[in-house]
Amino acid sequence: LAAMRPCRALASLRRRSIPDRRAAAPAGRPVVAPIRLMGPADRWSGPPTPPAGVRRGLASTAKPASASRVPVGLKRAATLCVLKHKERFLLLKRSKDPHRGLYTPVGGKLEPHETPMRAAVRETYEETGIALEHMKFCGTLTETSPGDYNWILFTCLAEIEDVEPPPCDEGILEWIRYDEIKELPTPTTDWFVYKYLMENKPFAFCATWDARLDHLTLFEEIEGQMVFSNEANENR
Repeated sequence: LAAMRPCRALASLRRRSIPDRRAAAPAGRPVVAPIRLMGPADRWSGPPTPPAGVRRGLASTAKPASASRVPVGLKRAATLCVLKHKERFLLLKRSKDPHRGLYTPVGGKLEPHETPMRAAVRETYEETGIALEHMKFCGTLTETSPGDYNWILFTCLAEIEDVEPPPCDEGILEWIRYDEIKELPTPTTDWFVYKYLMENKPFAFCATWDARLDHLTLFEEIEGQMVFSNEANENR
């Protein structure tokens, strides 16, 4: 504990030394997350290396690889990183599975011992080259199917500057107006995510899918209402 006190004091000093950009924003204007476009020489360094004692402690309690496999049907954790500028969203037309050919936010799986917020910042950087200082947690999307497709997605939002869409290894990034999204191929669940974000409403969505990954239902837990139901697929 004594060894940790200087670290806490240093963190406190850093917090005091960072200017509060939100306080300086003019009234009525959205807070824009500071960004920096990264070049090829920049690398995501990952979380700080823990002290040796912490690493040994984790190693001593680690389970064999065979015992840590995720059973079929157990939900895995990932992030949806929504990048927005006023009425437009920076969306990825995916060239890889899942959702190949559809427009989605960037995002990806959480790494071991990683928090959802840190994962969102990391995934945003890795897929767009945009380095964010912070994002806003907005809600969750839980997806359930009878097969291997079972996820809980932590949705984070950043209001960013109007930048040129950067290149991405996962597909093509494009700025899409909110009122144009319905005309594009996009997962049904994502449309409701954008809708609640535009209305500045928190959400806890629960989606169900059949074995062929056709979307069946979408229930919002906070308001307690079914926002989507595909009765034809449910009765099949």
